[in-house]
Amino acid sequence: MKDRFTCAVAGAKGGVGKTTTSINLGASLAAAGYATVTVELDLAMANLVEFLDIDIDVTEATTLHDVLAGKSDVEAATYETDSGLSVVPSG
Repeated sequence: MKDRFTCAVAGAKGGVGKTTTSINLGASLAAAGYATVTVELDLAMANLVEFLDIDIDVTEATTLHDVLAGKSDVEAATYETDSGLSVVPSG
């Protein structure tokens, strides 16, 4: 059994590569065999779905926004990519 851990990529300034770093770190961990979920916490500038070209419509799909609002559980807002990385978009 592999250990569980959490990594955070955070910063107050926009445009410094937080999303790109998070995607690359998550994809690398998934490729190494870890069950990996990248959670997008930027509710104002959500772009994880666009960066990964995930085929969901965030205006209709369940997202982290729905989870935080108590309308859904996190499992319903989790989507699998072709590379094995799971993502929870903020929508």
